[in-house]
Amino acid sequence: MRDLRLRCILFLFTALALFAAPASAQNEPWQAEADTLASKFFFLKKLEQDHPDAGFADTFVLLEAEARTGRDRYQDAAAFSDLHREVLLTWGRSLLDRKRPADALSPFTRLIDEYGKDDAGYREAATAAAEIRLGMAEAAETDGDKLDQLSAARDLYRKIDDAAKVDELRNRIVDLQCSEGLRLTEAREYEKALERLSAVEAEEGDLGTGKAAEALAFLREKTGVLTIRLIEVEAEGTEVGADSRLRLDPSGAGEQTEVAFALEYRWVVGEYDVKLLLPGQSGPAVTARIRLDPKGASVQFPRKFPPGMVYVPGRGEVRPFFIDRCEVTIEEYRAFKPEYKPPFPGENYPAHGIPFEDAQAYAAFVKKRLPTPEQWQWAAFGENARQTYPWGEADPKGRCNIGTQRPVQVDSYADLGRSPFGVLNMAGNVWEWQRNGYAIGGGFRFGALQAKLKVPGDEWTADFLRVGKPDEAVYGDLVGADQRHYSLYRIKRDSNLVEVGIRCVIEL
Repeated sequence: MRDLRLRCILFLFTALALFAAPASAQNEPWQAEADTLASKFFFLKKLEQDHPDAGFADTFVLLEAEARTGRDRYQDAAAFSDLHREVLLTWGRSLLDRKRPADALSPFTRLIDEYGKDDAGYREAATAAAEIRLGMAEAAETDGDKLDQLSAARDLYRKIDDAAKVDELRNRIVDLQCSEGLRLTEAREYEKALERLSAVEAEEGDLGTGKAAEALAFLREKTGVLTIRLIEVEAEGTEVGADSRLRLDPSGAGEQTEVAFALEYRWVVGEYDVKLLLPGQSGPAVTARIRLDPKGASVQFPRKFPPGMVYVPGRGEVRPFFIDRCEVTIEEYRAFKPEYKPPFPGENYPAHGIPFEDAQAYAAFVKKRLPTPEQWQWAAFGENARQTYPWGEADPKGRCNIGTQRPVQVDSYADLGRSPFGVLNMAGNVWEWQRNGYAIGGGFRFGALQAKLKVPGDEWTADFLRVGKPDEAVYGDLVGADQRHYSLYRIKRDSNLVEVGIRCVIEL
């Protein structure tokens, strides 16, 4: 019905055009056709103007087809091209007037595509189409649709050399393209944010002057890459994997942040405690202090964590190692030596009364080693090498097992008596063999962790937590020394004291 109505209107226009066309003879074969088409266009515009709500705008469909046919048939006749452009332009204006911008986009776009930017009406059509695209971008429901419309509008402004609009839209487009990068920046996922924003920069050439450019500048100038290096471990244990996490605690201003484990992160410069969190563990498996600057920083973590052991990072000539969190138990030692009968039996008690050679053999049996004096001291005191006890300066009472005359369970004093790395009972309970053949740590029969020993010509203070072997000058002259106390202190490899036990390490 609609097509029939349009054809009736066009028939009326044709009759009126023929009636109104000049009667003079035409010099060109196309002139009469061009005049008739011009008359139709004149009457259509008049009707459109006098009756804006009558729906004559749709009649432009037929009139545009006639003008295009004439243009293609008489390519040397500029009149048809001029008329075709004017029909398209008027058609688009009419649809805009009737609040139909999506429909108006079609005639404007056709004019832009079919004619050069120096032709009449081109700039008006491109500007109108660009504004329509901007309106459609505002109404878009997804970022993808919005990006398509903004990009199309920018291309239109480029066609008419509107540099200000091009720059304005470029910033909007880049920010939209970088929306994920901006979101990741706000979420402090800096490594992913930098990757996303850098990719857009490579595509666009630069990020203009919008939010994305500011974010990228922030990421490059105010952040550094934290690199995680994994050390291989020749032992069974929990492996660091995708279900592990890192927690970054800033030492100054800033919020604690927890992220999924990866080998590289981009983060805001500053000082942090970096904590490795393993699945199923309540506390961090490792804590490392780092200073991150724009040049980056690195930290080492082991790839695996053997059960029951604590990771101790390296320092100076001491390479990273694992050390038993607790002393070796009676049950664990019996797996090596079933006939072992402890002087003080008890569940989860430390193995004690162990000769040095047997301690060495046990360590080899479990594919570990006895600790060196340097490893033992570092695990006991950490950076706080001058503090009196592994836990600090607080009184030993309630923090270690001394003066009780018998051992206690190896996980005792877990809250108050642990070392900076979380190692238990490094003071008291049992003495612990070191690789050099001397034991250290003080035992459950001592009433104090320090003692003064009378030596000929001198009085020497023994610190059982720091020296497993006395000063050579004292050790070399036993004449007149109190042999009983001295032998208790030195606990040399040929001693077989009931208080001596084992703690092992795995070196990395």
